[in-house]
Amino acid sequence: MNPFGLRRGLLLLALPVAMAVSAFFVPRDAVTGIDLACRLSPPTWQHPLGTDELGRDLLARMVWGARLSLSIGVVVVGIAGAAGTVAGGAAGYAGGVADRFFIYVSDVLISFPGLLLTLAVIALLGPGIRSLCAALILTGWIGYARYARALTLSLRAREFIEAQRAIGSPLHRILLRHLLPNIVGPMAVLAAMGVAWVVLAEGVLSFLGLGVQPPMPSWGSMINDGRRHLLDAPALILIPGSALLLTLLGFTAIGEDLAALTDARDLDSHVPPAGGGVAGSSGGRLKKFLQL
Repeated sequence: MNPFGLRRGLLLLALPVAMAVSAFFVPRDAVTGIDLACRLSPPTWQHPLGTDELGRDLLARMVWGARLSLSIGVVVVGIAGAAGTVAGGAAGYAGGVADRFFIYVSDVLISFPGLLLTLAVIALLGPGIRSLCAALILTGWIGYARYARALTLSLRAREFIEAQRAIGSPLHRILLRHLLPNIVGPMAVLAAMGVAWVVLAEGVLSFLGLGVQPPMPSWGSMINDGRRHLLDAPALILIPGSALLLTLLGFTAIGEDLAALTDARDLDSHVPPAGGGVAGSSGGRLKKFLQL
């Protein structure tokens, strides 16, 4: 493992996370308040990053946008990852009809382009934060489920699982103490990559007017609002765009380093630990999975 990789990812995320935390100390009026007298103002002591076309403080809107983007990313990945892990793990361990039914459903869902299916869900539910989260969860859980199923299938035939069955261990003990601890690490790698994807998807959908609705700020909607002032006020695009880029690079770097850590542990592990080890190189399998 390269320790610099993880530190690099955390360093890239330090600014967006600090902005998201500081949003709790910024009043809503500072974000949505309109002051046409100082529209498109350059940076001043009162407005450190300047103002937008409606005179709203750009720093306050960036801070609230960070909280919304990161919150949506964590909530969507948390729910979709948990649901997908349970569904895929249960199907892979049960096998038989349940596994075949899961494969059929997942093949149908994955045959649709993810963005197209997300747009269809939002069109059905209407634009807004709740609709955005619901759409991303409904279209994102399948990836976690398929990967959890693949991990479970590789573990189900391992000797330590067969030994637990032979001695009559109850099903919940096998699942909670032997299967789950061995798929948490690889699933965490996929989750880190997933947060980056969700933040990007939220920015794209908000840019199109289908995500966070005004007057609440989102990095994507802020970039869309700044398009009209690309020549006279490029900061309206560059600042939220840079924050979005830092967030994507940070989560991607953390995910890649966690995958390398998983590979290193697999290579160093010749004997499964007390809870059992993941068969093969799970980090390598994740990299191949993400390239599909």
